[in-house]
Amino acid sequence: MDQIAKSKQNGGTLTIGLIILASAILRFINLGTMSLSNDELSSLVRVRYDSFSEMISKGVYIDFHPAGLQSFLFYWVKIFGEETFIVRFPFVLFSLISTWLIYKIGKRWYNELTGLLAACTFGFSIFTILFTQLARMYSPGIMFSLLTVYFWTEYLFPHSNRNKNYLWFGWIISMSAALHLHYFSFMFVGLVGLSGLFFVNRNTVFKYTLGGFIALITFLPELPVFFSQMKTGDIGGWLGPPSKNFLKDFFFELFNRSYLVCTLVGLLFVSGLIFGKNKAGINRWRLLSATWFGITFLIAYIYSILGHPVLMFSTLHFVIPLILLLIFSYIPKFLLTKRNTIIFTLIFSIVLIYDTVVPGKNYSIKQFGVFKEIAEDVEGWSKKYGVKNVPIVINVVNTDYLNYYFHKMELQPLIVGDKIETPSDFTKLINITRVSKNPYFGFVWTNSSHPWEIPEIIRKYYPFLIEQKNYFNAASYLFAKHQADTVINTQVFSSMCDFDYNLWSEDFQSRSTEQVYSGVHSQKINGEYGVSFSKKLSDIPGKGFRYITFSAMIFLPGESENIKMIISLDRNNKPFDYHGSNISDFKIKKGEWQPVIVCAEFPKEILPEDILLTYFWNPSNKLFYIDDLKVEVNEGIDPYKRFTRGSE
Repeated sequence: MDQIAKSKQNGGTLTIGLIILASAILRFINLGTMSLSNDELSSLVRVRYDSFSEMISKGVYIDFHPAGLQSFLFYWVKIFGEETFIVRFPFVLFSLISTWLIYKIGKRWYNELTGLLAACTFGFSIFTILFTQLARMYSPGIMFSLLTVYFWTEYLFPHSNRNKNYLWFGWIISMSAALHLHYFSFMFVGLVGLSGLFFVNRNTVFKYTLGGFIALITFLPELPVFFSQMKTGDIGGWLGPPSKNFLKDFFFELFNRSYLVCTLVGLLFVSGLIFGKNKAGINRWRLLSATWFGITFLIAYIYSILGHPVLMFSTLHFVIPLILLLIFSYIPKFLLTKRNTIIFTLIFSIVLIYDTVVPGKNYSIKQFGVFKEIAEDVEGWSKKYGVKNVPIVINVVNTDYLNYYFHKMELQPLIVGDKIETPSDFTKLINITRVSKNPYFGFVWTNSSHPWEIPEIIRKYYPFLIEQKNYFNAASYLFAKHQADTVINTQVFSSMCDFDYNLWSEDFQSRSTEQVYSGVHSQKINGEYGVSFSKKLSDIPGKGFRYITFSAMIFLPGESENIKMIISLDRNNKPFDYHGSNISDFKIKKGEWQPVIVCAEFPKEILPEDILLTYFWNPSNKLFYIDDLKVEVNEGIDPYKRFTRGSE
């Protein structure tokens, strides 16, 4: 009997060892080459202080997470440096430990196959691979959350003569660490601790409660940070509210966005419901897993609806292992033999690894806004044309994020503007490009606001787009002042009104020669509306992702408040998509001709009979002049489309 038990144990240990090895390969293979994410670079920038106290005051208080991650990175980077592979290395180790813990907990609660399949999914899913590669709080948060569950289980439900003091201390230390990593890992281990009050016996209730209080006491130094963060803002101010399909989308993401994997898991789950074999106490673990997951989700969902949006897929990382164990706890009993356990685990692993690697889902598709590739594009332009010949506008949350890569490249690009986002910024960019004598002009953005006005302003003075690369939530453009061998043409429609030869209406009475930008005439406006442009969408070429540009030259003799330039898409004589800019926001000098511009993307749902309408609205009847009005439509690339290549 001992030999049979030992054989089973060795089989399971070897299988989980192979799963961990494969998980490590999948994570390490691109660890140093994959671009650091916006959040990783934010963390690195916020540990560049001489002292720990300065890092806390300047690098943690301004964030919306506990200090655990920043504290760890502060010392890790000080000792080992900022190389991408080195920075991410411990986070992969944390994830591999988590894979082992999922197996151990699954085997302890349910059976070996449940633990192996849950560990497989955690180890091979694109979603968990990505987030456990990143130098963020997810990987250590998951590990310490699982350690909390492991020690909690062994302490409250002992099945051997192990030292309970060791388990008690392990539970306290693990729970304390989770409190300092993420507010949702804090909430999760808190739920675990509260759940134990329903199971702890009378003899150990005091010691158990004391352990929870000790863990909470370790968070006391962070309370000033927590209250300061809550006063400063909310952790989800940049998010939108969750959709009604959030949970469905979450599980689809967790299972690789693959109908094959989802079908396999679904068949296994249903067959387990019908042909499963329940051992004593199994429903306790199912109830706990469902409760912990459900409460975490509901709190995040309700707060996102009634308060500020905080719910996203990554919010649920700390309960993912438990919901995986719950799903795979429903196993048909014929699979629970040693032989079938190993065979089915192998089949499931092959399917999941194949789906992750072969279609290019994980290693070719960019999962977030990249910085390395953007920096490489700038480096390529600088080497080919010369740094001084390529002024660049950069839209990024913090220029230090791109400087991380520029520093590694020993490159100092000619940056002439950053964070161009508002009409007043557009005016500054107009003035920069108008006087620039450089033969080329670049624009790059990643994980940031990227108004279409920027490339269109540059195009006015650098009319030839010669390079364009599109990534998920990032792009780079290079324009030339003069004709080049290769020019990218994105324009599908253009119409101009210069009030001389090109007219949008026969209203000759509004034409004026008092102030003219070009030709002989302009339009003098001192009523509510200027000349308008109107066209059915069915008459505008192109398909897919398109954006509209409405531009004009404007002359202001006096004040410009309440003057607006409008792009409207109308249906049944009512606007359903409306974009406008106040002329006063452009900070235009009085008595000079200056350009103004507004852009708008085509909505995803349009009808051929919808009408595109552009016009100036002047409700205060101010006097001003306009000339050289232009409406253009360009085909573009959806910036939130996931690409399998660096460019399209």
